[in-house]
Amino acid sequence: MLLNYDDVRMVHFELTSRCNDACHMCPRNLNGGALNPELELNSWTYDDFVEYMDHEFLLQLEKIFFCGNYGDPALEKDLTKFSRYIIENYPNIKLAVHTNGSVQNPDWWYEMGQLYNIDNKHDVIWSIDGLEDTNHLNRRNTIWSKIMENSRAFIEAGGIAHCKLLVFKHNEHQIEEARNLINTMKLK
Repeated sequence: MLLNYDDVRMVHFELTSRCNDACHMCPRNLNGGALNPELELNSWTYDDFVEYMDHEFLLQLEKIFFCGNYGDPALEKDLTKFSRYIIENYPNIKLAVHTNGSVQNPDWWYEMGQLYNIDNKHDVIWSIDGLEDTNHLNRRNTIWSKIMENSRAFIEAGGIAHCKLLVFKHNEHQIEEARNLINTMKLK
């Protein structure tokens, strides 16, 4: 069965192929964590997005995922600008951002929290794979304290935050403690 363009209601939009992380199983990295030489580093510009995204197509969408198969959308400096454009022009669309949370700063994340709190339907999914002593074993190059500062700023601004935890042998003993941290921080 062929996909009918008119039937599409959700899209996964890859804003950038840049990422600060070097996860073991990520296709952007080689076994040792080095960048895959086949991967071209680039990002969409805000102007290109506005110019090339079809207005009628955006009107039919219900959800856009800014999620990186190859990059972390929070590394796109204009993510707030992309988000504001969609929220203001296409109020029927729900936005969801997936991030490791270890980029940008608390002020940037506070602004994202305010923006994503406008109609209380947008959210950010924080990919945290353990606690302070284990998160970095899979999410290499991330900084735990920065993740905590950024996620707290987002939540304090009223943003809806969810947590996605991948379970590995090295963090399986922390599931309950991670659940308690998530509840304390008001992550869902």
